Amino acid sequence: MDISLVKVSQRSLPAWCYRTHGMKPEEVSVTVLRRPADHDGDYPNEPIQLLRSFARAGKVEYGVADFGGKSFLSPHFKSFLLVDGDEDKVVVPVYKIEMDVADAAGPSRVTGQLANQVRWYPYPFWCDRDRKPVYSDKDLEKMKSDAVLRSAGINSEATAMLADGALQLRLPTGTGKELSAKLLAAHSRGTALRVALRVDPRADCFLIWTSDSSRQAVSLPGSLGKRMSVQWLCFVPDQAKNECRQMDDGVAFLLTRKDYLRFAEGVKTKRFVLPIPGSEPPRLVAEEAPRSFHDPVSGATLRTTGSWFSVGSSKPTSKEVVRMTEVVLLTAEHKIGKNVGVKPLAAYIQAIEKLCQQHLIGLRWSHKIEIALNCRLRAGKEPEFRWAVKKPEPPKLHEITKGLKAALLALKAPGVGDEVHFQMRLEVKAK
Repeated sequence: MDISLVKVSQRSLPAWCYRTHGMKPEEVSVTVLRRPADHDGDYPNEPIQLLRSFARAGKVEYGVADFGGKSFLSPHFKSFLLVDGDEDKVVVPVYKIEMDVADAAGPSRVTGQLANQVRWYPYPFWCDRDRKPVYSDKDLEKMKSDAVLRSAGINSEATAMLADGALQLRLPTGTGKELSAKLLAAHSRGTALRVALRVDPRADCFLIWTSDSSRQAVSLPGSLGKRMSVQWLCFVPDQAKNECRQMDDGVAFLLTRKDYLRFAEGVKTKRFVLPIPGSEPPRLVAEEAPRSFHDPVSGATLRTTGSWFSVGSSKPTSKEVVRMTEVVLLTAEHKIGKNVGVKPLAAYIQAIEKLCQQHLIGLRWSHKIEIALNCRLRAGKEPEFRWAVKKPEPPKLHEITKGLKAALLALKAPGVGDEVHFQMRLEVKAK
């Protein structure tokens, strides 16, 4: 286990970060904000004991848990959320009322208000021992009066966002089959199904619950809020027509029997689109997202509890000899938003693609050539480029890639706050 001094929030407040070392499949961390009178060596011991208990158990799971009736770091904290951080599972101590809200509506409804409390996207990964609760008994009472919340509910690893004229539901491998079974079971009982979601890594803002039902969101600094993560989805079967309703921090889909059953089967496939004419949004799109990603450059299989986000390219034209088929973001998109910005990164990728088209055309031969190009941008350092070529390797490979690397290093890279890592997949058409 490591304990380090870190700075957190927009104000660079000092904190202690406790982190496991060697846990699989991912580490667990607790970050505790220091009080003004604290010295470097005054770190609390409770996080050490908690992380040791995780290490003995050998695994941790997303969701809500308690401290066995004891308090943790503060007399107010009796429970905690274990949520997804950028690299680790993160322990978020909570009040009892916040635990009750998480049990009723899902952990994201709590992390959303924690984000709103300190204006930090997607939610604060640190514990402020002196913070106020983000919900009251009155809030919970109002939530429980909501017909949607009274529906049968599940917590899912899935995420969803409103973007590009659609509700885009992202299903890590395996969750589509689980969701399908729950949808069919709810239909057999004649009930709706409410699905509590996690924050979508593609989004630049997400909806939060408010007591007056006004629609509010927490967003990345400077974002336009065009990719909005939602906290839950509710599917209501056997309706006269298909309809979509945006409500508080989620979206309800009222579906005919036929389309409800079509959707329940469709979520088990790679991609399923259900048109909902006359509604906003007019489409419901469900897509599978892989949990693991084989990196042919490093030879490693990268794993995540969420999924890797890739962006497909347009269909090839007959004139294109070299084309980019896919970009895989190996850094979480909201982290990209903080470190470099989506637009500067997109412009940089387009410039790389243009250089690849100019240089790699010289590799063209009797076979189609597939290339994976990794780029790592780090603050204060020159970009790092590495690639792998699917065998058989074409003639002149070393000579041409050497020239391409020189051109790539001469290209002006955007400044980054920390680190950004992505992979481009390219094809060279056969003669």
